[in-house]
Formats: sequence, C-alpha cells, structure tokens
Amino acid sequence: MKRTKLIASLMMCVFCLSFLVVGVWAAVVSVNFNLNAGLKYYPEGVYVEFSGQVYRGSSEETLEALTYDSRFTLEPITNYDNSTGEPSGNFPMESWEIGSIPFIPTEKVVKIEVTVVNHSEIAIIGTPSILVDENQEISTITNLSVTENDLDVLYMEAGDTAIYELILEVTDSAEINNTLSVSFDFSVPQANYDYFTINESNRITGLTQKYIEDKPKVLVVPGYTQDGQNSLSFASATSGSSGYVYTLANIASTAVIIQEGFSSIGVMVFPSGNNVEIISLPSTLTRINYYSNFSSLKKLYFADKNGWSSNGSGFSYEYSIDELSNPYSAAEACRSYLASYGMSKTA
Repeated sequence: MKRTKLIASLMMCVFCLSFLVVGVWAAVVSVNFNLNAGLKYYPEGVYVEFSGQVYRGSSEETLEALTYDSRFTLEPITNYDNSTGEPSGNFPMESWEIGSIPFIPTEKVVKIEVTVVNHSEIAIIGTPSILVDENQEISTITNLSVTENDLDVLYMEAGDTAIYELILEVTDSAEINNTLSVSFDFSVPQANYDYFTINESNRITGLTQKYIEDKPKVLVVPGYTQDGQNSLSFASATSGSSGYVYTLANIASTAVIIQEGFSSIGVMVFPSGNNVEIISLPSTLTRINYYSNFSSLKKLYFADKNGWSSNGSGFSYEYSIDELSNPYSAAEACRSYLASYGMSKTA
C-alpha cells in the first residue's frame, strides 16, 4: 500500500550509537572502544538502510578500514521488508556491536562512518547528538579530540544517501574512562509556528525568542499560514536607528527547509555571518531577492529546477537544469550571484 499520505502522521525515529571508551597509555599505547549501535524504533513510512565501517590511521588523510575482524564492518541493515518490491513494516534493527578498537602509537586516529540511505517516499531530517556518560558534553573528555561530520544527514530527500562521520583522536597519555553515545533523531520536516513572527500581510518578519532559546539545527519554514488559507513569504529587511535589520537577523540553524506554498524571499533576509549550509526551496518559490548572505552555503535543493536566472545592473545569467540538479553544484553555482542579484523563476 502506498504511503504518500502519511506525512502528517509520521513520528520520530531514533538510531543510537553508544560506546565505552576505556584505556591507559603504557609502553605499548592502546585505547579500547566498545560501540553498540541500535535502532530504538521507526515510524511507519520512514524506510532507511544503515551500513558502517571503522577506520584507523595516523591522521584523517591516512585512515584505512579495519578489516581483520568482521565486527568493524556493519553490513547493510534495514527497518523494513522489501520482499514484495515495496517497502513495508516497521522493524527494529539489531545493534552493531563493535567492541574494542585498539589504538597504536603511530595510529591514534579512529573514524566511525555510518552510511544512511533514505528509501522513504518523502524527505527526512536527521539530528545527531553526542553525550558522554549519559548527560555530559563531549568536551568533558579533555584528552580526546572529536570531529563530527553531520552535514549529509541533516536533510535527506527521498533516495538520498548520507554519510555521517565521527572522528576520534587521542591527544595525550592520560587514562580515558567514559561512555560516549551518539543518537540520531530522524523525523519528517515539520514547521514550528512559534519560531516565527508573521504580520497581517502573511509575511514572516523575524524569529521569536522561542527560536533563539531552542536553537534548532534545522529550521523548517511553513509555506502557509497556520489556518492553511494563505501562502507565506519572507518580508524584506526593516530600517532601524542604526541601519537595516535583516529579517532573519538571529538565525543560528545549519539547515533551512522551506515548505511548499512559500512564494518569495525578500531583500536582505539572511544576515552576514550566518552558518546556514543547507537550503531546500519549494516549487512554489518564484523569487529570491538580492542582498542576502549565503557565504556558508554548501547544499542547495530546488524542487523545480526550470527557468531560474539572475539579473541586475546589466548582468544576466541563466542556470541550467544540470547545474541545479546536484545540491552541491547548485550551491556553488548560485552562492555569489544570490547575494548580488538574487534569483527569479520565469517558467
């Protein structure tokens, strides 16, 4: 049975990685890691596939897969049954039990890589978090350097493959005795109207104190008013005593997902210095006005890739469908032109 109507009812799913870090440096340097990865539950209609690999090396550039023991490799597992040719079911996944990962004096860097494939018919967002000893921040382990690469899992369209990386490097000879856990919250993008101020003209004029307090990594922008009667848009910047105030002056999110129904983005919406790396644009959007800052943009998704161009001050550039089909190439092609000229859709 097709599940294209399930978006409103889908709930959150969690994929957890946890491992015990214990070790003492001695004549032969070693640190042991135990990692258990298990899916707690998935909502019906969200179908994902996981696989993983552990790497070790002297640096990030020299990492090699640990293949001498099968426990360092997670073969593809899913939360669904595809025997009929159509995903169905909502099954838990078995834990990935890695066990100890030995470091050696010349190879003090370990990478745990998890590949996630979204087999759902809809886009999903994934928010990873790392805790130490259940409730502490990772920074409490002062002799372990941790690098997290989570850009790909923050927003996944149907069919996308994302790679999450957790890189661990021992930095001194002190004992390590902590439990680290990595968890992913996967959910369907849903807008929180409490994050936005909306005027009588159905334009979003800013972000609320609630947004500032929550600081969501992914900001989902609603396409319609809460009653569903009118489409929304971003208002242009306002003029203050010390100059213009950008519409999203307080934005702190890494990803911005704009939902269907949204019509336009005003002048000076995204401030300089923002950390937005991913933007997803709906098919209903027809105009992105100039003077918004997108210097950190790495992935740009277009629901409709036809008819986009940048124009202004004698400048004209038409974007090809090929340029806009890949989110990375789209971001590269549009990044500089967006700030100076904006973009508009003519078809």
